[in-house]
Parts: sequence; C-alpha cells; structure tokens
Amino acid sequence: MSDLLVVKDLRKVYETNDRQLELFKDLSFTMEDREFVSIIGPSGCGKSTLLRLIAGLDKPTSGSIVFQGQKVINENLGISMVFQSFGLFPWLNVIDNVAIGLEAKGMNKKDRYEIAKKYIEKVGLDGYEETYPSELSGGMKQRVGVARALAVTPTLLCMDEPFSALDALTAENLREEVLLLWEDKEFPPDSVLMVTHNVEEAVYMSTRILVLSEKPAKLIKDVKISLDRPRNKKSEEFQEYTDLIYSCLT
Repeated sequence: MSDLLVVKDLRKVYETNDRQLELFKDLSFTMEDREFVSIIGPSGCGKSTLLRLIAGLDKPTSGSIVFQGQKVINENLGISMVFQSFGLFPWLNVIDNVAIGLEAKGMNKKDRYEIAKKYIEKVGLDGYEETYPSELSGGMKQRVGVARALAVTPTLLCMDEPFSALDALTAENLREEVLLLWEDKEFPPDSVLMVTHNVEEAVYMSTRILVLSEKPAKLIKDVKISLDRPRNKKSEEFQEYTDLIYSCLT
C-alpha cells in the first residue's frame, strides 16, 4: 500500500481575546490506501479541526498535510465529509441534497440526478427522493449525508462523530452499512477517516486507531486492529483492544 495522507509536524494556533489557543503541536501520522482509521482523544483536543485541516477548509499554523502526493493548500477535492449534525439544506429535498456537490461541479441535472439516485438507493432511501429533511428521522438524515458525501466519489471519506446523534439501534445499522460500502470496491470511498469518542465503535470499525493527547494534541498511540470481520464485541480479543485504548485515554 502507498501513503494516501501524510500529516507532518502539524501545529494549529488560534488567537482568541488576546490569548493563544494551541490545538496541535508536532502532530504527525500517515494513512495508507484502503485503511479505515479512527481518531480518538479527549474532548477539545482538536479532532474536528484536524478533519477541517485535512479537507483544506482551514489552514495549519505550521507543518504540512500531503494528500495523494500533493500538499493541501486549498479545498481538498479528493475528500468529502459526513457531519454529526447531518448538515442538510432544509429547503432542498433528498435528491437535491445528495446532488448538491455534483451541481457545484457543473454537472447537468440529468446526470447528477442519475448518480444521486444510485447512492440514495445504496443507502436504503429509494422512494424518498422528493422528501424534505424535516420529514426524515435522524437516521434517515444521516443516510442522506452519507449518500451526498459518496456521490462525488471521494478517495477519502472523513466522518465527524457520524453516529453520535442517533439512537443505538439506528447507529448500529448505519455502522454496518458504512462498513459494507467501504469494503465494496465498486463504490467509494477507498479509505475512511473517522473522529469518534466511542472506543467500542472505533475498535469495531477500524483497521487502525490514532489516540491523541490533551491539547496541544500529539499522537500518543497508533493501534493496529488485527481482528477478523465481522467482529465479535464479546470476544476476549475485542475487549483487550478496548481496554488498551481506554488505558491510553486515562
């Protein structure tokens, strides 16, 4: 495998009320093709900001982010995002929400609707194309968010606590569907980078877990998860990994 993402000596400082807030200091890690990597760490250590920096939506104070061999300077078009708060446009129906990224690329309506319908069906929302977000449950809204992110065929899917606003059963079902999409080579994404506070979720889904320290955040542990799929949450091996991650955090 080759390096998909290289984060090197990353530092991010915000100026607030004549004070400096330093989120990262010398944060470095790499990510390879076909990986599912989770980032976990204390609240406020900058995990969501890290995703924004990788996506090119914000700029580091120093250090570098290289994606597919190119330094990230502006918006990273090889990446799409799924947000905790769904981030849907309430005035657009499902198909227009899913197609919005394709419209921004200048694709004609017929082609973008054809692609949007494919991903709407893939996330289990076939028949809801004309429905508006206010008429959808939380789980359905997040399915729209996933379909929208995948419709632009990203190389890397970034997810910011995508299941934390959902009830337990809905979250479990959506985790399985995201894993199936990631494992299906005919569909994007090739790789996934997920921020989560849920240790068991990270162990269940990931090939690697990056554990960050309190801010200014550094990488304190890089854990490769060597468990067969589907993973058994009740197994002794699964519990050993969760105990290891908890011990790093505490």
